[in-house]
Amino acid sequence: MSSGPLDRGRSLRPSIPAAALLLAAALSWLAVIQQTSGMSSAPGTMGFHLAGFLVLWTVMMAAMMLPSVTPMATMYLRVAERRPTPAPLRLGG
Repeated sequence: MSSGPLDRGRSLRPSIPAAALLLAAALSWLAVIQQTSGMSSAPGTMGFHLAGFLVLWTVMMAAMMLPSVTPMATMYLRVAERRPTPAPLRLGG
C-alpha cells in the first residue's frame, strides 16, 4: 500500500500554516466589518481617499482569498515535507 500525499487513510489534522492562514482571514474579515459598518453605498472608492481605499481593498481580498488557498497550501507543505532534498544542480563539466 502506498502512502502518497493524498492517502485517504490519513487523518486530516489541522496544521500551523493552515491555522495561520485562516486566522489571518478571520482578522481581515473583522477589519472589513469594522471599517464598513455604518457605511452607506458610495460609488467609486466607497467614500475613501485612494490610499484608504487601496488598504481596505487589500484587506478585503485577503479576507476572501486566504480561506480558499488554505487547502492547497496545506497539501503543498505535506508534499514538500515528504520529498527528499534535491541534489545540487551541476552546470557544465
